[in-house]
Amino acid sequence: MPGSRGRRGLRVTGVDTSPAMLAVARAKRPDVAFQEAEAAALPFSDGAFDLVLSVTALEFVPDDDAMNRLIHKLVRAPARMTFWHNSVPDAAGHRHGYMSAGYLNAVRHSDWMLGKLLNALDRRPALKKRVTVVLTSDHGGMGKNHSNQLKLANYRIPFMAWGRGVTSGRSLYSLNPARQDPRRARVGYSGPQPIRNSDVANLATRFLGAPAVFTV
Repeated sequence: MPGSRGRRGLRVTGVDTSPAMLAVARAKRPDVAFQEAEAAALPFSDGAFDLVLSVTALEFVPDDDAMNRLIHKLVRAPARMTFWHNSVPDAAGHRHGYMSAGYLNAVRHSDWMLGKLLNALDRRPALKKRVTVVLTSDHGGMGKNHSNQLKLANYRIPFMAWGRGVTSGRSLYSLNPARQDPRRARVGYSGPQPIRNSDVANLATRFLGAPAVFTV
């Protein structure tokens, strides 16, 4: 479509965040003006285009409004439990590579959004005493995927908690002496167990006063 529109006298512009993908696109379609830019900060004025076509883009845009809505609800009418799923770092890892500049930028932005939540709680001491924030992930990544379950970078994840019922400055293993820190090893399901991401289910039910999902 870009080529046919170009032959009709229309000017076509393509945008992507990946320099590598832009290089491929420019080699295939030298008649199109490709630019590196973020969808949330396009270098074009309003009304610059007669037609805009967006393909597989929205899932890569950080949803700052979702965090703003979460904070708004939390400070005015907090629910017993609120779940925020942030897929932006994982999407950036698959697209640019885990630990790439694009991935690290996505992580920094996610950290900034989480900081907004924690700052909102700090400004409201009465609310802060009632809230526990749990941060974790379902996997890591290496290259542009996380398919090899034997790789440390794929299965080691963060697991952090702040707020009510959490002792500040302690590791999860010092708070749970029955669990064993695996260091860099990948342990099986027999013998002493590490803290796993599935433990977030029991942590959530504990704060909600509900029965445990499973026992170790």
